[in-house]
Amino acid sequence: MKFFILFLLPLQSLSQQASILFKNVNVVDVQKGKVIPNQNVFVEGNRIKKISSKSIAVNGAMVVNGSGKYLIPGLCDFNASVLHCENEGVPAFKLMLANGVTSVRDLLPPNSPEEAFEIKKQIAAGKILAPRLFLSGKTLVDRKRTGGFEKGYAFVKTADEATAIVDSLINEGADVIDARNIRSDTILKAITKRAHQKGRKVMERMGGNWMKASNSGLDAFTHLSDLWRNTTTGRQKIFQNFEGDSIVSTQDFYNRVLPSLGGVDTNYFQALMHTLTLNNTWLCTGTTSYFQSIRRFEHGDTLRNVYRNKWQKDVLADDLKTQSTLTSEIVNSEKPDMSQLYMAHKAHIPIIAGTQLSGLLTSGMSLHDMLFWLVDGGLTPAEALRTATINPALFLNNQKNIGTIEAGKLADLVLLDANPLTDINNSRKINAVVANGKLLTRNDLDELLKQSKEQVLNK
Repeated sequence: MKFFILFLLPLQSLSQQASILFKNVNVVDVQKGKVIPNQNVFVEGNRIKKISSKSIAVNGAMVVNGSGKYLIPGLCDFNASVLHCENEGVPAFKLMLANGVTSVRDLLPPNSPEEAFEIKKQIAAGKILAPRLFLSGKTLVDRKRTGGFEKGYAFVKTADEATAIVDSLINEGADVIDARNIRSDTILKAITKRAHQKGRKVMERMGGNWMKASNSGLDAFTHLSDLWRNTTTGRQKIFQNFEGDSIVSTQDFYNRVLPSLGGVDTNYFQALMHTLTLNNTWLCTGTTSYFQSIRRFEHGDTLRNVYRNKWQKDVLADDLKTQSTLTSEIVNSEKPDMSQLYMAHKAHIPIIAGTQLSGLLTSGMSLHDMLFWLVDGGLTPAEALRTATINPALFLNNQKNIGTIEAGKLADLVLLDANPLTDINNSRKINAVVANGKLLTRNDLDELLKQSKEQVLNK
């Protein structure tokens, strides 16, 4: 497995330590949205052992001076094709860690799901330096898929088949069940029922009727751009397209279909929010900032080119050509319309940050872009931080291990040079990262960035 060779290399060149002591650091409480000043945080192995305002006496620990710095939980990208990027030669894991992303919910595995689950185990055991992986295995669909990801899909024709596949995925170690555009209510209900019986949540990229999917037990929607499409006055056009097998070109979809949907049906939108709230259906950001992020942060920030290989550069160039043919105001606006997401947030629907990482986006950096858009759209910096820390933990029912800085939890941490609660862009000012108890100093992070540049050079 080429993944193992790729990720074992940095372990040999980065500093090693058995325990870490952050002295006099400002701990950011993401739940309460406040800073707890002058704390001492002791990490032993891969767990936070103790937190105290008093001195902690330890022998042999790596001491990190936290004066004037801010400690936050490690960030999580909950919607990323990180293994696919790695399979294409992109140093996604290195870039994730260098940007404070210590855990990822991966999407479709590029090769066998068995390989993905083995990589997950190796990372958790500390044998591979990479963000913690949360996996679904194969994505369930009720129509056959093409496009190079066939190995990552599980085609189901009946509710009994769906139940059996959910059992199989959970037995393999799936943390969450993924589905995509399930048309049959019977099949979707079978998926959610079995997953819930086994203590797992179900997420879906649902282009069709969100109301029906939520009532069928779905736990979270991805691809938040579908929220607007689902609540327009002309939403039946989307539903009909989803229920059938028609596929239109990107240009036709954005230039003809979207403008024909009309404005938002306010009454229906409010009814949908009520349904999502009653059913405790969450939202994962996905493509919220898709075109605008590419324009502002990917095409606009030319410094990111040094971390892109030829595959990514070609994908980005092709996308730029496509964008030039799109006339829709939705695509050509200077920033994404976050008003509906903000209304969903005000309706107390939990939100999880995800980037839909692919060849178009830069690993790690794109999550900070997403946090920027969330705050630009009306969330406070504390609320935005929660979407990438405690919210993923709560959704996974894994809050005992990740999401906040507390004694006993896994040591996934990010040390910042400035307070992210006053400016969300301070989340980019990273001084050090702790990934599964492993301290990566600023020098170590710079080494990861250097290795990333060398890896993509002429590839």
